[in-house]
Amino acid sequence: GSGDILGGIAATLLAQSNGAPLASAACAAWVHGRAGERAASHHGVRGTTLGHVLHALASAWPRSSRVPHPPVLAKLPRAGDRP
Repeated sequence: GSGDILGGIAATLLAQSNGAPLASAACAAWVHGRAGERAASHHGVRGTTLGHVLHALASAWPRSSRVPHPPVLAKLPRAGDRP
């Protein structure tokens, strides 16, 4: 289920980070949570499915014209900030 999605995001980020497990896990958790929030805003908390979360993942990543340089995985806004 959703843990598989979170695990996949974390593993992918870890593979790209040259071994930064804490940063990979934190980034994965943030993006996964943001995708869930975005999906719930469209479908309601009780109407959100795993498919909705998967679909929302693409829009959950922060948009930036600059590509971060390693070892930074992504520059994320604070938890309370809105896109």
